[in-house]
Parts: sequence; structure tokens; C-alpha cells
Amino acid sequence: MPDMASSLERNTATPFFAKGLHRILGASFLALMCGGGFVMISLFNVSRVGLHSMPAIQSFGWDKDIPFVPGWVWVYLLYYPFCFLPLLLSEVRDDSETFTKTMTAFSLQFGVSFTFFLLWPLRMVHPMIPLGLNGRILHQLYSFDLGFNSFPSLHLANIVFVSFLFLRLRGRRWALLVFGVAALIAMSTVLIKQHFISDVVMGALLGWGSFIFSERFVWNGLF
Repeated sequence: MPDMASSLERNTATPFFAKGLHRILGASFLALMCGGGFVMISLFNVSRVGLHSMPAIQSFGWDKDIPFVPGWVWVYLLYYPFCFLPLLLSEVRDDSETFTKTMTAFSLQFGVSFTFFLLWPLRMVHPMIPLGLNGRILHQLYSFDLGFNSFPSLHLANIVFVSFLFLRLRGRRWALLVFGVAALIAMSTVLIKQHFISDVVMGALLGWGSFIFSERFVWNGLF
């Protein structure tokens, strides 16, 4: 006679892998494609306009008053695991409608941003890199992102969307924590001179707008 307890344990453990694994793989593939597209657009802009021929005209006067604080690069790097937080939510992994809304919103953010990067290749000129560990990390970051893909900020678009997603699915308590981390990441983007304030504002609006779009139109008449 089969062990009923073992059978029950297997049945309760299956749904995460049965329903969620293919969506985790799909989200990872989308992240890989978007990351590759980000690098390719940066290299394309370098090839067509050079490294110094396009000034960052979206800079405002108060951007100069923001100090350069290399140590904030560690907060900046929190962006990468932060973007995968939706996969921790069972609604995103297991529910096709929520997953589709989430992937649509991310795709919209990257699509709009890539269009801006190609049509209006503004550049953020990086400061002198200091010595030490922080400087080495910044050197790798600046080498990966040459400054062209700055307006609007994808950092802000992605983290603002994730924050609103947590507010929608987990309520205010979890949302406050996620929004708090997002605010720190937003501060880091200007403190390590990766973005200007205008980049941050437009990125945040893009993230919020993509959330509203996915909530109202995906699975509700448009898609």
C-alpha cells in the first residue's frame, strides 16, 4: 500500500515546478535578451556618434550640486536581483494572466527606452574613477554601460513597476519595504553619476505608466 503521507508531500511540492518553472525560464530568457539589446545599442551608438560627440543635454543645473559618492555603487547593484523579485510571487509564477501582465509591462519599458536610446542618443559622461574596491566595481560598470542608455532610466522604470506590482499583489506592508529599497536604488543612480534627475523622473513615469497599461489593457480588451 503506498505511503499516503509521501504521496501528499509530492503532490503539494509539484505545483511550483509544474506551473512555475517554464515561466521562470521565460522571464530569464527575456532578461537575457533585454540585457543583450542594451549592450548592443550602447555599442551601436558609440560606433555612429563616438564617445564624446553627444553631450547629455537633459542635465539640469541642480545635477551639478549632487555629489559623486562611489560607495553607493553597492546599492546600485541591488537593482539586478530586485528586478527578479516578481518571480518570488506565486501569482506571477502560477497565474497566466498575472505573468502575461508582468512580462508585457517589462517589455514595454525596454521597448520604449530602446526607442529613445536609438533616436535620441544622449550620453551621461562619467566622472574620474577613484582607486580602491569601489573604483574597480565602477570601472566594470562604466565599461558595461558607456553612458548612452540613460534617458529614460531603465533602472527606475523597472524598480518602480516592481514596487507597484508588490503593492497590487501583497498590500501596503510589503510595498513599503519594496518602495523603500527602490528609493535607495534611485538615489544611487544619481550619486554614482549614472543618471541625471530628468532620467530618473522619466524612468519612474515609464515604470508607473507600464503598470497602469498592463492592469487596464492586458487581458481586458486590448490583448
